[in-house]
Amino acid sequence: MMRRVAIVVLVCAASCMAQTKPATQAKPPAKPAPPPPAVTEKKGQLIYATAENGDRVPDFSTAGYMGGGVDIPNAPVRVVVPRADGDNTAHIQAALDHVASLQPDDKGIRGAVLLQKGRYDVSGQLKITASAGPAETTGAAARAQASRNAGCS
Repeated sequence: MMRRVAIVVLVCAASCMAQTKPATQAKPPAKPAPPPPAVTEKKGQLIYATAENGDRVPDFSTAGYMGGGVDIPNAPVRVVVPRADGDNTAHIQAALDHVASLQPDDKGIRGAVLLQKGRYDVSGQLKITASAGPAETTGAAARAQASRNAGCS
């Protein structure tokens, strides 16, 4: 009797499996449409799109010296500041103040302070206070010599 029940159960199970339709494959969700480009070009001008939430790519095309598009002038070195151990704030500020006190040339440039290769510890703020030449410039600049393996920190 036990054998007949087991065979009937197996036959019923096999019959049910044969009658079951294979499950249909669910379609993957549709990919969302790509966002529109943030910047496009029209007649030689860049057009910046604004997203629904108001975000927009900033236009930095006029950033830089004199609003961009103008080469930075090569200010002549007027003071060289050698590297020294300890806090260099006062040394560098004195050099900047000296250059700021000079008369600007015909282009409005007073000159540059050159920091030689090395690390300069500055514990406070450095200020370039000269006001001469074009309204956007001070006529004074700071410049540093590059060291192949040394970065700014």
